Amino acid sequence: MSNAGWRYSTSWMHRRRNEFDVSSATPDIFLSYSRDDQAAARHFAEGFERAGFSVWWDVTLNAGEDYDRATERALRSAKAVVVLWSAKSVESRWVRTEATIALQGKTLVPVTIEVCQRPIMFELTQTADLCHWSGDSSDAVWLTFLSDVQRFVQRGAAATAAVQGSVAPVAVASPVRRAPAPAKTAASRSTSKLAWGLCALFAVALSISTFQHLRETPPPPHPETRLDIVTPATEAPADFALSPDGRQIVFVATGDSGVSQLWLRSLSTTTAQPLAGTEGAVTPFWSPDSRSIGFFATGSFMRIEADGGVPQILAPASLSRGASWGADNTIVFARSTLGNLVRVSASGGEVTAVTTLAPQQQGHGYPYFLPDGRRFLFYVQGTPEITGIYLGDLDGSAPVRLTPADSAGVFHPDGWLLWVRAGTLTAQRLDLEQATLTGDPLTLADGMVNFRAFAVATTGMIAYRSGAATEQQLTWVDRAGTVLGTIGDRNSNMSLPRVSPDGRRVAVSRTVQGNTDLWLLDGARTSRLTFDAAADFYPLWSPDGSRIVFFSTRTGGGDIYQKLASGAGTEELLVGSDGSDIATSWSADGRFLLYFTAGTDADLWVVSMAGDPTPTPFLQTAFREVWGAFSPDSRWVAYQSNESGRNEIYVREFVPPSPEATADRSDATEATA
Repeated sequence: MSNAGWRYSTSWMHRRRNEFDVSSATPDIFLSYSRDDQAAARHFAEGFERAGFSVWWDVTLNAGEDYDRATERALRSAKAVVVLWSAKSVESRWVRTEATIALQGKTLVPVTIEVCQRPIMFELTQTADLCHWSGDSSDAVWLTFLSDVQRFVQRGAAATAAVQGSVAPVAVASPVRRAPAPAKTAASRSTSKLAWGLCALFAVALSISTFQHLRETPPPPHPETRLDIVTPATEAPADFALSPDGRQIVFVATGDSGVSQLWLRSLSTTTAQPLAGTEGAVTPFWSPDSRSIGFFATGSFMRIEADGGVPQILAPASLSRGASWGADNTIVFARSTLGNLVRVSASGGEVTAVTTLAPQQQGHGYPYFLPDGRRFLFYVQGTPEITGIYLGDLDGSAPVRLTPADSAGVFHPDGWLLWVRAGTLTAQRLDLEQATLTGDPLTLADGMVNFRAFAVATTGMIAYRSGAATEQQLTWVDRAGTVLGTIGDRNSNMSLPRVSPDGRRVAVSRTVQGNTDLWLLDGARTSRLTFDAAADFYPLWSPDGSRIVFFSTRTGGGDIYQKLASGAGTEELLVGSDGSDIATSWSADGRFLLYFTAGTDADLWVVSMAGDPTPTPFLQTAFREVWGAFSPDSRWVAYQSNESGRNEIYVREFVPPSPEATADRSDATEATA
């Protein structure tokens, strides 16, 4: 289980003042409230000031100053007008007038502090609910509201700069200043700490160039608030998502029952609850209205309401490579590890292609809709000159490569592209009109657990997961689970280990400087086996340990190659096709290699290693058959199929193939569920 921590942090970029002269300065925030709510208003004013905003409210009037004139000047010049709606304030002519002026000036940020019926003209204005806020500056609901206010303040600052004739603002963000990590304590088996970075730090319309024009000294450090969230343990540390409204979080975890499933937590509470019916779920994502959750489980693509209910199957999907839910209820997703992106209605129905694999491309995945609900980011895996983050469109127009990358990208609502680069959460300005990145990249967080271990809400919050869990150690254990020793060094970039037939060596895929190759571990020695610029995965030993076959993207798709385990000679192409082929088992007599074609309708194939190398189908059906394995005597093949509607294991007799061989399922028997 992962013991990585998530940290919940918020950092605002703004101007700070030690004093605010109400007679001459322009306030960040104008606070409108009823006199009967002065105690609550004080909580808000103090909270804003702790966050570094300048606040005007009438208790700050200077002696002898004209009340009406000072109030109107502050009201009309403020970058954000926060109106506190209550049973008393909705009856106040002053509050109604101030709210109307703010609405007309597009500076209104309303909030309810008690249950009340707002004036009818404000019913259609989105209003924050802080009825139960007690003044705690670390409260998640308060932090969400602060990020909303911040965008108004930033927008107002940019507008003021434009009026004053300053250069056009170029919004940039400073690196996050992280607090020291807490001392490590013994973790229970049932929980893991999650370090969340819910950061409004990219809600930045503040122009550095304008700021430097106005001030000769750099801005002060940015305040930061952090909140640790404790959840059940998880084997999927990157599988979490913030609701678009920034109020809830859904994540994959394993509770006391030992079952991995989705858990849901409101950020205004301290507890999370499992979502029944989501057992085995991975890669959760939200609907735009924050009411429904999509996920992948048991060979299907599904959705469930956030308040519970029976999950609905939307489409078949073999493996999870991400999904995104658009504003018009179109969902774009990847239904297999290798292949293109497809779309389906949020209510289910026909699945149609959205992207097409181009030459040298192996697979598309991890889509992310932009606010217009039409364009989307996605990740392309292929040869080095092709791999990266792309910008696509539902209209089928040619995608544009935004940047080379080893991970998928996510769009921040204030115009930033976020992605993980060399274990670092990175951000860079994205010009959507020109489809290009601008400015310099910024570092937000180091030591990311996974290239997908971050999420963004439409409020501007960012959640990320970091920690020491990025490193892995290959460990020998016996059948009872007793640790016998380790092999190789601790490494964060190893995957897919395969032990040699004699049990003395291990072949792994390892990524070094962005390039994935095969490496061999032999005791304390580590050596590189392949050197091509393409990605090499899925090593498989020959029965005598002399050769290794593997999957490679060097032709753009995914083909099967072989190489001598000694490292001598060059790689030999065994199986090449228009799709992607993954070898999974080599018969004990060395005569046959079993592989499957990746995709939604995957099939099992056999290639002779001693005679005619022409591939022959072993099993072709309308279902998906993958991960075939020969029995030790080579008489049987076990494989995974979704024939019954869920992934199950079947066993079928292996008959050496002939060119005339045909495939049916009449003699297949179910081995286990």
